Amino acid sequence: METTFTPGPWKLNHFEWIGNQRELSISQAEGAPYTNESSDVCNINQQAVSQKTMMANARLIASAPEMHDLLIQCADMAHMVGAYETRNKIRKLLKRIIGEE
Repeated sequence: METTFTPGPWKLNHFEWIGNQRELSISQAEGAPYTNESSDVCNINQQAVSQKTMMANARLIASAPEMHDLLIQCADMAHMVGAYETRNKIRKLLKRIIGEE
């Protein structure tokens, strides 16, 4: 499966308060493969959620490339041990992640 998202690893960058909101960004971490596009992945603004929830969401997003890679390994392992239903569920999730479903 070919991915089109910014190559990882990603890191969470903390920014200061902007007005009464906090803004965070996620970008490629040191050592990530070069890309012709920007190394910025996304910006997150605290609006209707608490700072605790915003930070949890940002950490989850920043971990996405690593989770993607582990899901590929899990699908391969599930296939090797004959857990075909689990493998199929993982493959379906991977297709959704890369926009094929």
